[in-house]
Amino acid sequence: MEDDQTSDFNVPSTASEGLQCFSRNVTYNVTTTDDTQMTLAVPEDMSLEVGERDGPPEMYEECVDTSKYFVGQISPEQYYIQGKAYTKAAIEDLLQSAEYLQRYTRCTLCWSIWCEGMYTASCTECGGYSMERPCPICQGRCGQIWKRDVEMSHSHNEAHWEGSCRLPEEKQWQFMTSILMDDGSEDSVLDGMEQLST
Repeated sequence: MEDDQTSDFNVPSTASEGLQCFSRNVTYNVTTTDDTQMTLAVPEDMSLEVGERDGPPEMYEECVDTSKYFVGQISPEQYYIQGKAYTKAAIEDLLQSAEYLQRYTRCTLCWSIWCEGMYTASCTECGGYSMERPCPICQGRCGQIWKRDVEMSHSHNEAHWEGSCRLPEEKQWQFMTSILMDDGSEDSVLDGMEQLST
């Protein structure tokens, strides 16, 4: 292991609060403007940058870099903004993670994972498709692809889809009528009429 390198420099006293120490390879002896002594250790491949500079530029020659580490004090408002941005980014990362998608798009009845293209043909929640299906009104003749409404599918244990048919309304009625006549139940007729009206 290499010996630590030591450098001395001064920082303003306002930067003395909120300093973080990194114990790696390079050690900095810090003196604030109110003569408080501190020792900071940072990785050799990283540098230290001071939030407020007070003095000639050569005093900071060794610590100016594009490092992601920044020594300085931030206000509570800045801390809140940074924390909020970090939380939002962390949630976005979580929602896009493979593990979350597998859990969120898993059928609660047969455990098929829709985002991986799995489904069970006889399962009511799967509805015979994974995350997408051809238009159910015209059986795909219009070329529209409908997307699964995952929350509705889970809450009703029945496949729910979002999309619209591109055929003229008269043609849609013809297809719906033929589908309903094949099924024949009163509930299916009412469901079909409700689907057309929305």
